[in-house]
Amino acid sequence: LKEMKDAAQHWVKNAPGWSQHAGFYLAVWPLTTVPCLHLHMVDLSCTGPSFGRLSKKMILLDDAIQVLEAEVAEGIGMLAS
Repeated sequence: LKEMKDAAQHWVKNAPGWSQHAGFYLAVWPLTTVPCLHLHMVDLSCTGPSFGRLSKKMILLDDAIQVLEAEVAEGIGMLAS
Protein backbone atom coordinates (compact mmCIF):
# COMPACT_ATOMS: atom_id res chain seq x y z
CA LEU A 1 0.00 0.00 0.00
CA LYS A 2 2.88 2.35 0.70
CA GLU A 3 4.21 1.77 -2.81
CA MET A 4 0.74 2.47 -4.21
CA LYS A 5 0.70 5.73 -2.25
CA ASP A 6 4.17 6.70 -3.48
CA ALA A 7 3.16 5.99 -7.08
CA ALA A 8 -0.10 7.94 -6.73
CA GLN A 9 1.64 10.93 -5.17
CA HIS A 10 4.26 10.91 -7.93
CA TRP A 11 1.59 10.75 -10.62
CA VAL A 12 -0.50 13.57 -9.11
CA LYS A 13 2.58 15.75 -8.64
CA ASN A 14 3.66 15.30 -12.26
CA ALA A 15 0.29 15.18 -14.03
CA PRO A 16 -0.99 18.48 -15.40
CA GLY A 17 -4.16 19.95 -13.97
CA TRP A 18 -4.12 18.49 -10.45
CA SER A 19 -4.45 20.75 -7.44
CA GLN A 20 -2.41 20.39 -4.26
CA HIS A 21 -5.40 18.68 -2.61
CA ALA A 22 -5.37 15.05 -3.68
CA GLY A 23 -7.10 12.28 -1.76
CA PHE A 24 -6.32 8.59 -2.08
CA TYR A 25 -9.07 6.09 -1.35
CA LEU A 26 -9.18 2.32 -1.50
CA ALA A 27 -12.21 0.57 -2.86
CA VAL A 28 -12.35 -2.91 -1.41
CA TRP A 29 -14.69 -5.80 -1.96
CA PRO A 30 -17.37 -6.39 -0.63
CA LEU A 31 -17.96 -2.64 -0.30
CA THR A 32 -17.99 -2.35 -4.10
CA THR A 33 -19.17 -4.57 -6.91
CA VAL A 34 -15.62 -4.90 -8.25
CA PRO A 35 -14.08 -7.98 -6.60
CA CYS A 36 -10.59 -6.55 -6.24
CA LEU A 37 -8.62 -3.87 -4.43
CA HIS A 38 -8.22 -0.65 -6.38
CA LEU A 39 -7.15 2.91 -5.66
CA HIS A 40 -9.12 6.05 -6.44
CA MET A 41 -7.12 9.24 -6.81
CA VAL A 42 -9.40 12.22 -6.26
CA ASP A 43 -8.66 15.89 -6.76
CA LEU A 44 -10.49 17.17 -3.69
CA SER A 45 -10.68 20.70 -5.08
CA CYS A 46 -13.22 19.61 -7.68
CA THR A 47 -15.29 16.71 -6.40
CA GLY A 48 -18.71 16.10 -7.83
CA PRO A 49 -21.95 14.82 -6.31
CA SER A 50 -20.91 11.17 -6.55
CA PHE A 51 -18.00 11.76 -4.16
CA GLY A 52 -20.31 12.10 -1.17
CA ARG A 53 -22.50 9.19 -2.21
CA LEU A 54 -19.55 6.85 -2.76
CA SER A 55 -17.54 7.93 0.29
CA LYS A 56 -19.21 5.23 2.40
CA LYS A 57 -17.61 2.62 0.13
CA MET A 58 -14.11 4.08 0.25
CA ILE A 59 -11.35 3.70 2.81
CA LEU A 60 -8.67 6.38 3.14
CA LEU A 61 -5.38 4.90 2.00
CA ASP A 62 -3.56 6.32 5.03
CA ASP A 63 -6.13 4.73 7.36
CA ALA A 64 -5.63 1.33 5.74
CA ILE A 65 -1.85 1.64 6.07
CA GLN A 66 -2.16 2.66 9.72
CA VAL A 67 -4.46 -0.27 10.60
CA LEU A 68 -2.27 -2.83 8.85
CA GLU A 69 0.86 -1.50 10.54
CA ALA A 70 -0.88 -1.70 13.94
CA GLU A 71 -2.01 -5.27 13.28
CA VAL A 72 1.51 -6.31 12.30
CA ALA A 73 2.92 -4.64 15.42
CA GLU A 74 0.40 -6.54 17.56
CA GLY A 75 1.06 -9.84 15.79
CA ILE A 76 -2.40 -9.95 14.22
CA GLY A 77 -3.17 -11.01 10.69
CA MET A 78 -1.39 -12.76 7.85
CA LEU A 79 1.48 -10.28 7.58
CA ALA A 80 2.68 -11.02 11.12
CA SER A 81 3.61 -14.64 10.41
